[in-house]
Amino acid sequence: MSQKPSIPQTLLYNMIVVALLSTLVPGALWILTEYSRFNQSAAVLRETHIEARKGLMKEQVDLVAGAIQYRSRRAELELESTLRARVVEAHAVAARLYSTYQQSMERPALEELIRESLRGMRYDDGRGCYFAIAADGTLEVSTERPEREASDGLASPDGATVRTLLDLGKEKGEGHITYSCPPSTPNGAPRQKVSYVMQFAPLDWTIGTAEYLDVTEQKIQQEILAWVDSIRFGDDYYIFAGQWDGLSLSGPAKGRNMFEVTDPNGVKIVQSLIHCARAGGGFISYFLGCSFNTTAQAACCRAKYSFQKRSHR
Repeated sequence: MSQKPSIPQTLLYNMIVVALLSTLVPGALWILTEYSRFNQSAAVLRETHIEARKGLMKEQVDLVAGAIQYRSRRAELELESTLRARVVEAHAVAARLYSTYQQSMERPALEELIRESLRGMRYDDGRGCYFAIAADGTLEVSTERPEREASDGLASPDGATVRTLLDLGKEKGEGHITYSCPPSTPNGAPRQKVSYVMQFAPLDWTIGTAEYLDVTEQKIQQEILAWVDSIRFGDDYYIFAGQWDGLSLSGPAKGRNMFEVTDPNGVKIVQSLIHCARAGGGFISYFLGCSFNTTAQAACCRAKYSFQKRSHR
């Protein structure tokens, strides 16, 4: 038969329980309070860190976008400068031939000599060539389309352009114009062209050369993309560029169309970037898919923030 605890034992047990509760309850409350404070502090630190990273990304993208816009604006000016230098060369050749042979050759023969010299001059790996137009609109030299030589340029489909070139040479001596050329194929689109001309007074000709603006833009685009591909900042940041149709022009997915790429949460990453860029720029967040073990989750599955800003020509 078991003995009941004595009163002193009962009192002792009760005192021990009270002492434990007096110690554990405040301790547990203190731990919970500190844990809550820690979580709040961690959240604030995380948000501060994210905002700092977003600020860094925006700063870098703004710098690159500004550089691209500046470089694009300079494209036509640089093209004009290049074309002028080429026309100055051709004008100098014609002037030298005229000065050398004007006394010893009949004018028709001298004109043909100058025509042949202009036809044979090339630049830009053979792509660049020259034209010459007489005061009455006759195409004296048409290296790009030799079948048109000796025809009336004023009566051609681009007669208005020919007239503008003649007037420019006659009134100002030299200068450039940008104009639209008809499509070369039935389903093609018009192309912008830049011409530079200079008046050659001894024969009353207008000598010039021309280049399609999109050719220069493509060269500059390749130059810019090579530069963008080389940019790195921070620990693992890079700049990427893409087209509205989803084709990636630089970065890890270069050359691939990423329009339908979706993150594990169903976010259409590239489509979201395009929508954001069309709206003027901003941030989007998405997850990178990876194996969900502890290491991979910490290294790869954190939210990524990207800032994309539209660049204007």
